[in-house]
Amino acid sequence: LQVSDGVNPPVEMAYNIDVTSDPVQTPGYLREATYNASLNRGQQGELIAELSTKGNSQAEDIAEIIQRTQPDVVLINEFDFDNSEIAANLFRDNYLEVPQNGAPPA
Repeated sequence: LQVSDGVNPPVEMAYNIDVTSDPVQTPGYLREATYNASLNRGQQGELIAELSTKGNSQAEDIAEIIQRTQPDVVLINEFDFDNSEIAANLFRDNYLEVPQNGAPPA
């Protein structure tokens, strides 16, 4: 995960880093983050099936990090593409908008 406040150099974080502290919100600055999610699968429709229900630990971990860092804009890489955006909508509905381990929904 790479997070930048727009003033200081970007901060890179490992996948398993503890980001439990409250992020600093600076008025007038855009907080950006990129995340290599590794939510890419070998077969078409596999990710959609996994994200159709809650309980995917990989998706929960990614959502929690995004929720705790609270970026204004996040680019999620290594996420399977589908033309109808089903996987992205399922990730949003079932993971980002659901509090993970006490983090506020994103």
